Amino acid sequence: MTIRIQQFFFRSYGYFRSIVIYYILFPFKQNRMRKFYSQFVDKDKIVFDIGAHIGDRTRIFSDLGAKVVAIEPQEWFYKFLKKRFKKNTNVLIRYEALGATNTKSKMFISFKTPTVSTLSEEFQKAVKKGNSSNWSNVEWNQIVKVRVNTLDNLIVDYSDKKIFCKIDVEGYEYKVLQGLSKQVEALSFEYTSLYIENSIKCIDYLSRLGNYEFNFSKGESFKFDLNKWCSGDTLKKILHNQLSKAERSGDIYVRLKAD
Repeated sequence: MTIRIQQFFFRSYGYFRSIVIYYILFPFKQNRMRKFYSQFVDKDKIVFDIGAHIGDRTRIFSDLGAKVVAIEPQEWFYKFLKKRFKKNTNVLIRYEALGATNTKSKMFISFKTPTVSTLSEEFQKAVKKGNSSNWSNVEWNQIVKVRVNTLDNLIVDYSDKKIFCKIDVEGYEYKVLQGLSKQVEALSFEYTSLYIENSIKCIDYLSRLGNYEFNFSKGESFKFDLNKWCSGDTLKKILHNQLSKAERSGDIYVRLKAD
């Protein structure tokens, strides 16, 4: 088997693996997702789905009536999203990444596990250093150059509605937030115990940006782990004392405190 054929095989495997996982194996999850995200998303919102991947959340956001701008820098998944949502006038697909500035950057592609393709070299180092059984099969096979935009620019383009941002970019979350200089009503970003310092930076940045409160959801449970929303400092203690000691990932949710 030549290298080119081998790469095509592994990439095809990763592509169809994502489709099976997110669209076929877990259809029951859709109702939980819809109910959970309804507290953030409705017809009066615009959603930036940053790291849209296969579009499972894009579909939920659109079902809830929001205008969705799906950001995806991986060519195969960008093309899939274009076909998947070509008749959906509520969804716009953009072929780019987001970061701290307008530029071009290296993206590290994992053929067999494309959900962990990343722009973050620090994330890669954390995965390798962590020696986790959950990440033992991960390898990055290709480096490509991708266009990088900023959240500030997106807000200028789509500023007519209130905004919810979902950020899932494998260790590049802090860089994405550095491209945001304005308060948004609510957002989420992924955390992983292997690279918890990235989440700490995100919390600190958002705490400086606005009067935010925080909660989190482990894995894909789509339920909050805290009964009450808390301060950034409280969540940082939880991250250090609880989540960093286990092989876990999930999402941190952030919203402006009510006046």
